Amino acid sequence: MEYADEVEREHATRLAEAQHAIAVEQPHSGLRPWPELTEQERSEATASAARYLRAGRRAGLFALEPAEPIMLSLRDHPSGEAISRDAFEVFLQKMMAEQGGDRLPVLDHGEAHAVASLLDELAKRFAGEPLGRLARELALRLYDRVGL
Repeated sequence: MEYADEVEREHATRLAEAQHAIAVEQPHSGLRPWPELTEQERSEATASAARYLRAGRRAGLFALEPAEPIMLSLRDHPSGEAISRDAFEVFLQKMMAEQGGDRLPVLDHGEAHAVASLLDELAKRFAGEPLGRLARELALRLYDRVGL
């Protein structure tokens, strides 16, 4: 199975694990728990789950778009390579941890409110994903700091 990206693979794996857990819970299922399955069995279950996810999108049941890669062109990562949103979130968390320290007064009240609102919109767009959770966390920090 060829996945659109790592996010699709991750979603399919999570769905496959959940489907399998439900099947194992059935009385007299005789199924082994997910960790005890062979790599081949997990791979086949994940591929099947990916097909269900794609069918659900095609049927209009939900809009789980494949993750568009983020092009990094930051001073700290000049390669300009495409990475997943999850990898971008990890990159940002690491950057914040490594470059933390003194707070800098770089935004006025109105700018901070605008940036926090933009972060909230990003959080809504990527709700349930690490990047969305990070955006919401940063929005709340800004709201707290400017008294909103």
